[in-house]
Amino acid sequence: MKNRAGNRLHLRQMVGTHLRIMLFGCIMMALMAAGLWYALRRQQAGPVSFGSSILQGNIANNPTSLQFGPDGRLYVAEQYGRILIYTVVRLGPNDYRVQDIEQITLIQQIPNHEDDTGVRNYAINQRQVTGIVVAGSSQFPVIYVSSSDPRIGAGGGGQDLNLDTNSGTISRLSWDGSQWNKVDLVRGLPRSEENHACNGMHLSTTGDTLFVTSAGLTNAGGPSGGFAFITEYALGVAILSIDLNALNTMPLKTDPFGQQYLYDLPALDDPDKPNVNGITDPNDPAYDGIDVGDPFGGNDGLNQAKLVPGSPVQIYSPGYRNAYDIEITTAGRMYTVDNGGNGGWGGYPEGEGTPNVTNNYVPGEPGYVNNLNGLHYVPDSGYYAGHPCPVRANPTGAGLYTYGDSGVFRTSTTGPHPLPADWPPVPPSMANPLEGDFQLPGVENQALIAFPSSTNGLCEYTASNFGGALQGNLLAASYTGEIYRVQLNAAGDTVTNGIEVFFSGFGMQPLDVTAQGDAHIFGGTIWVADYGNNNLYVFEPADYDGASVSACAGTDDPTLDEDLDGFSNADELDNSTNPCSSASKPADRDSTFINGFLVSDLNDPDDDDDGLPDTTDPFPIDPLNGLQTRLPFHREFFNDDPGTGFFGLGFTGLMQPGQDYLSLYDAQQVIAGGTTGLLTIPAEAGDPRQNNQRAAFQFGMFSHAGMCPYVIHTQMLAAGFEGQSPDGPESQGMYIGTGDQDNYVKIVADSGISVIVEVAGVPSVATYSVPNIRQAATIDLYLTLDPAAGSVQPEYALEGGPRAAAGAAFALGGSLLTAVQDSTQALAIGLLASTGGGKAFYASWDELSVQPLSTSSSATLRIDPPGNQLDASCMSSGSFQLTNTSAGGQKIKEVRVDLRTAWLQKLVFDPTGQAGDEQYMDVRIDAGGSSTGFQAHSFSAARDGGYEVLSLSFSDFDAGESLQFSVDVDPLSVQGTTAPGPGQAAHVSGLELAGSRVYIQYDDCSSQEVLLYPDSSQLDASLGQLSGLDPPQATLGVQGMASFPATTEQAGQVAVLNGPAGAEVSLYLAEAEWVAPNLPSGAYSPDLYEANRLLQLTSYTATIGTGGQVEIPFNLLRSQETGGRNLLLAVLSLPGGGSFSLPPLQLLLKPALCPVHRINCGGPAYTTVVGELFEADAFYSGGSIFSVSNNIANTPD
Repeated sequence: MKNRAGNRLHLRQMVGTHLRIMLFGCIMMALMAAGLWYALRRQQAGPVSFGSSILQGNIANNPTSLQFGPDGRLYVAEQYGRILIYTVVRLGPNDYRVQDIEQITLIQQIPNHEDDTGVRNYAINQRQVTGIVVAGSSQFPVIYVSSSDPRIGAGGGGQDLNLDTNSGTISRLSWDGSQWNKVDLVRGLPRSEENHACNGMHLSTTGDTLFVTSAGLTNAGGPSGGFAFITEYALGVAILSIDLNALNTMPLKTDPFGQQYLYDLPALDDPDKPNVNGITDPNDPAYDGIDVGDPFGGNDGLNQAKLVPGSPVQIYSPGYRNAYDIEITTAGRMYTVDNGGNGGWGGYPEGEGTPNVTNNYVPGEPGYVNNLNGLHYVPDSGYYAGHPCPVRANPTGAGLYTYGDSGVFRTSTTGPHPLPADWPPVPPSMANPLEGDFQLPGVENQALIAFPSSTNGLCEYTASNFGGALQGNLLAASYTGEIYRVQLNAAGDTVTNGIEVFFSGFGMQPLDVTAQGDAHIFGGTIWVADYGNNNLYVFEPADYDGASVSACAGTDDPTLDEDLDGFSNADELDNSTNPCSSASKPADRDSTFINGFLVSDLNDPDDDDDGLPDTTDPFPIDPLNGLQTRLPFHREFFNDDPGTGFFGLGFTGLMQPGQDYLSLYDAQQVIAGGTTGLLTIPAEAGDPRQNNQRAAFQFGMFSHAGMCPYVIHTQMLAAGFEGQSPDGPESQGMYIGTGDQDNYVKIVADSGISVIVEVAGVPSVATYSVPNIRQAATIDLYLTLDPAAGSVQPEYALEGGPRAAAGAAFALGGSLLTAVQDSTQALAIGLLASTGGGKAFYASWDELSVQPLSTSSSATLRIDPPGNQLDASCMSSGSFQLTNTSAGGQKIKEVRVDLRTAWLQKLVFDPTGQAGDEQYMDVRIDAGGSSTGFQAHSFSAARDGGYEVLSLSFSDFDAGESLQFSVDVDPLSVQGTTAPGPGQAAHVSGLELAGSRVYIQYDDCSSQEVLLYPDSSQLDASLGQLSGLDPPQATLGVQGMASFPATTEQAGQVAVLNGPAGAEVSLYLAEAEWVAPNLPSGAYSPDLYEANRLLQLTSYTATIGTGGQVEIPFNLLRSQETGGRNLLLAVLSLPGGGSFSLPPLQLLLKPALCPVHRINCGGPAYTTVVGELFEADAFYSGGSIFSVSNNIANTPD
């Protein structure tokens, strides 16, 4: 066991351990029966203790919000728009299970748009949902949902993904007794470039006002690279009030995409977009400023929604950077927690704290933030929480900063970069100068208390459990894995218990929390949605349903476990968790029992059970010590990417000076992932040269002498250096090594670039002057390793510019060389920063990657059987033609062809005749086998007697050489038939293999893959061109179709391509058919969209415009009854070279149904129970009803 005395933490007050026992009085006898039961519960004495369990049968993925509805069901929202409704049953103490599931996908069907144009993006078929409120009645529940564009951009490089910053929508889902109906109440609310959006909501006590948290778009009020240089919008940074009565008086409208809505927020007259009525002069009486696409497409603020007097949407309480939830208590008091700014992610607005505050960008992004998250009591409208909004503080003078290829500060409605003609979006009469002042959370603003970690979900505990000890308390979900308990004074304006961790040790990233009252199902329980591990946790009070509560003394005893959670009382007290509540337990990564007890990470000497003490283990939470991690990989520091290690970001240790890893960092101070995809750490004074470096997070990677060279790269934000002298000692960078602080190579940005090599505790330092490095927005650092040579080359680049060497490559030695070349020991790779005794700063990294060196290797695979017919066969000699086109002389080592993605489904290689028709053939080398050093071939991914993957290996496949081979490919549907299958379906051509994935590996360790696409030069051929070029970010969709495969009766369709501007698009449309095999009935059952033979091919061409999108009208094909199975594939040819295929889509064109006229012969008009209308018989003149009660013969009664 670890030294408990040395690790002992002060025990927080165990509120409720010795609660006062409430005695019966004579007045209790006067209560009604229902009230008596509650009173009985209130008199229960004993410790406040909860059990914990996971809801069984839960299928939620990234749950963001949960609430029980008036029907007693549990409503759960997922991040990407699905809403789940669970019928939950309690099977016993701490045993809850989902009995029935209903799914609602209506929110996911809300269209998304491009920010700069407002044009719909058909390829994005999800929504980000972060808030639900369930109301209505048990028979007719109503769900209010906040949603927005699901894309997440921003980050250190200021990436703008063109997500719609006007995409915030409040929807109402109503159950009418048979189905859910969606109406969008308000559209056009702000949405951040990363993932702040319209979040939690709460209905007023009267039910006629919906309060909505509308998050800010910046870090601390000013534009910054971390938030894609956007500014605050007029209807963001606030709690909004939405007048439901006013909305309900508005006419129901339907937009061109079939979405029903009530109110579109008026938006600015964007100078980049045409007006609907063509009038652009604000002085024209007919001017209305409505742009094409409104209210969508915020265009970085040029088309943001306006704050309008008299609108049903108003600012209720301003100044919230990212409040996630709202709670209005039974006493009618409103509370929320605002997530404060993160160090190094952006600073204050220009002129902060003055009446002249603006939206202009301030180089260096100055302004101190403390990462605290304040709990606010909102006593009434107008309460200011402290986060600035310049355009509301100074409407006429704030201006607007926009950032395209470069930044522009717009201050006039005229000129080359004008403001909208109807600027500003806030009437000067509604200016609130207080909103220009940044107030530090917990220090300068009015927060009741400031939590150290991101805190989100919020609820009130109203049940009478434990004698009412928790009634009126607030519960808040902390993103670091705890539930906080907040006790308030009688006035509700003071926190009386400080920061109290109520539940702990149960999950990864709890995001929302709800508690059940006495009169509700599962009264007294607390439910938590964990975003990180997808679980829903149930916390059941020990006195549930009147159960007795065992006494608990909380004795500091290593042999006693009073709450039966597996941890000893002493271990819990060491960790400041509650030994009397099993819902409060310490962190324990390995769940290993020692002397009959689970042992916390604090007291366990080996937290990954690998036999290495935590005090010397460089990877103390990785039992494989990094050997399982192989290149390539790319970590962008988004939440839960890759979902393992510290903070879910993949780090498994810290640079080791011979101390327990828990003493080497403060988890509350690290901002990991967060909203912008950054890792931010407050730099401390330590340095590995003094063996006192802290917070140097690392992971291990497999490396050995036989590997080809690879490059380790990180990008950092330099804003943390703001305010420091140009030659200060502060530094930030990355390193490789053995994992300790005596053997490493680190490259850091300081006053220039420094490369420090320490071997066996002896350091050497090389510094390189880089003028103005501290003024750069981003700094990239590189270490290129050649394991065979045992050398490393340091490099750097500023703001994405060209790489420059930091000295010459140098040889490694000692333990460093062993770490790079020894396959039994992982190489440590990590990030570190130090103040060097200078000024404190926040160090931020945007990404960390390990990749093979860029390469000039390339190849072409063409599948072109002889002839030019759709029924040509890949069994024909020379059908597969592989050519090595590498410019650098690289040799091909391996080729794989994977049929699982082909646009014609269920194709397999049939080398033995077990999967297809009676004719079969194994791989046959037709030409070039000797010259290329062909070694062997193999099949994998077995399926129904055939194989879906073919691999070929080579020993001497030089650049300029070619190989030709052939092999049998069949659709599974022809299995057992005579050659060549029904309709010659067993003759599979190269074209029918389009969409297949081809993978090639070269002798320089580079590898490439591509999807085959139709070869325009031959009707029956497909082609794949492989190179070191990165594939474009592109998507293919079809208007009006949310998912694929899809079925339609409309031939006319419009394909929508999103991709790089200027790319040439070839859109291929093939009609395929299903030819039934001559087999016994039921021997083979095709899928609805399955085809086994192509009938025809057509193509369309277009160019992607400057907005990154192009629409291509096309007509689906159905040439015969067995056809109509359409396959759609797009190929992008980039301006800089390279052609890339996108995954194919499947569409089934059904024959149009003949018009149906229903007549109720001999009767009047009649509507069936399923809504079918039968017209009256025109010659019907009445009749009589006749009935008998005799049984009908020969039928069951």
